[in-house]
Amino acid sequence: MQDYEELWKKRMQNVEMAQRMSGKKPTIRPTKETLISCYQRELALVKSTGNQVTACNSIITLTYAPCTEPLSSLRRVPLTELVLETVHRGKYVVFKTLMESDKAVGIRTVIEDPEGNVDLFSLYNYALDKHYLDILPVGIIIALKEPYYKVTAGGGTMLRCDHPQNVIYLDADDALVRQLTWKSGVPNSTLENKKLLSFDEYRLKGNELFRQEKYYDAVAIYTKGLASTSSESNIITLRLNRAAALLKLEHYEATLDDCRKILELNVENEKALYRAAKAFYALEEYEQALIKMQLYTKVTSNKTEAENELQRIRDRLHEKQHGIYDWNVM
Repeated sequence: MQDYEELWKKRMQNVEMAQRMSGKKPTIRPTKETLISCYQRELALVKSTGNQVTACNSIITLTYAPCTEPLSSLRRVPLTELVLETVHRGKYVVFKTLMESDKAVGIRTVIEDPEGNVDLFSLYNYALDKHYLDILPVGIIIALKEPYYKVTAGGGTMLRCDHPQNVIYLDADDALVRQLTWKSGVPNSTLENKKLLSFDEYRLKGNELFRQEKYYDAVAIYTKGLASTSSESNIITLRLNRAAALLKLEHYEATLDDCRKILELNVENEKALYRAAKAFYALEEYEQALIKMQLYTKVTSNKTEAENELQRIRDRLHEKQHGIYDWNVM
């Protein structure tokens, strides 16, 4: 009982400290070498426990909704511009992962932004059918929409993401990544493996992973495939496939990003219109879903499916506009 009371006291002290730091920048930032060294010691300690069962907890000082804005509408900021205990609406950060990830309640790793600033990043509520080392492997590039910056239980700082759909996986060849100047060198996680497989090999491998319902793996393979080709038709094919996998993962904004880029090349692409409509529907943006589904109806041969989907969207719009719901169905 005494141990529990002491733990509770420490947790409340942490909450009070977080409240005091709200809206402020951290007074001290560890160097890259110091942060990596501390992280390595903690990781080694975790691994030394072997198969012991450990109880973990996480302190939440605020709750927040996921970002529903496309990445293109947000402003990139460096890690040093973030303030504590704040969800940075209208902004995003770009970083690469530096270390092997660790898992307690969330998945944690060390990150570095283009300016060379470092911090910890922790991802929560991720897919349980995916191994944590595959979700945040070393060397990947991420755009994190509307980041939440917080005080950790130990008094340090950390980027925390409770909504996996706020995480956008980027490729080293992505225009957003290429236009940035990286202090520690341009990330090359994809470039290193760029020529290992052909377009068809990436496509077939990704499709097989998709059939196996390994959607995270499929997204990674399609992303590598995009770096292996400059053909417009190949790019459309891989983006369509990646959009399908992202839709399965409920990463709706990322799905829309791929669909938008496809429709810029082919405004009547049937699959892109359909997947965009499904993503907008999931985001409860029914007006946009209706527009895309109407366009899909014009180009598809499957009129019955299209009309059924249109009716579903119109039902949701009617409910939203008039506040009349079919409670028996719900």
